[in-house]
Amino acid sequence: MGKLKISITGNAFLPIFKPTSVFVVDLCFIFNNVPQSLNKDVVDKMIKDINQNKLERKGIIEYEGAKIVYTKTAYGNGFYYADTSLPKRGNGFMVSNGIIGLLTLDDLKNIDPNFNNWDIGVIIENFEGVLSADENGNVFGSNNKNKTLEIWTEGSQENKPEYFENNDEFLN
Repeated sequence: MGKLKISITGNAFLPIFKPTSVFVVDLCFIFNNVPQSLNKDVVDKMIKDINQNKLERKGIIEYEGAKIVYTKTAYGNGFYYADTSLPKRGNGFMVSNGIIGLLTLDDLKNIDPNFNNWDIGVIIENFEGVLSADENGNVFGSNNKNKTLEIWTEGSQENKPEYFENNDEFLN
């Protein structure tokens, strides 16, 4: 049976020491196709507890050696954008359970070796540095080269013109 460990310290800092690709996605989609050995009720309870503030709004989830930075969004479900100076595949992603997860592609393969639904998230390429989340539902990535990743869910970035280039809307 897979071992699921949830950080309850509120520590949401994940250092990544070598360039790698990071997947940004709704947390529930990470666990959609996990082996039957992981009790779906445990994952559902974890997501429910995060949304009901019984667990920290931000933190680290560990499963099968994979580490996932998570944060509860400020306003729940909607379409969110990944703003980065790094190469990326995709611009935004839908959140349907109010929680964003970030993990390396290597860690995703540890969780689900057959994962292939790349359209549900954004891949940030060549990331090296620290991924972090704050209690307001925002995600940051930074390194000593000043290439950053930002995902704002509390609404402060919703009027940025580049978010509306293709008739996209910021949804809350």
